[in-house]
Amino acid sequence: MLNRGVSVVVLPGDVALKPAPEGATTHWYHAPQPVVTPEEEELRKLAQLLRYSSNIALMCGSGCAGAHKELVEFAGKIKAPIVHALRGKEHVELR
Repeated sequence: MLNRGVSVVVLPGDVALKPAPEGATTHWYHAPQPVVTPEEEELRKLAQLLRYSSNIALMCGSGCAGAHKELVEFAGKIKAPIVHALRGKEHVELR
């Protein structure tokens, strides 16, 4: 549930039918999404690969959420088409 994927919570019938403890709350804690930052050396390696490669395509998933503008600008700079993974569909507008 914290990873925002598909989840199933199964409660045995006897547990589901019990009254909630007094003072129980229905508030759900939303854990912050982690920020993943690559190491500088990994970024240098990627830059070298991009600089000396041809026929680059960007496969974008849910990790690009909130970065649509930057993604489109980057794709334009390296002249790469963008395709999206299934979970990236809602974050990447293809034209």
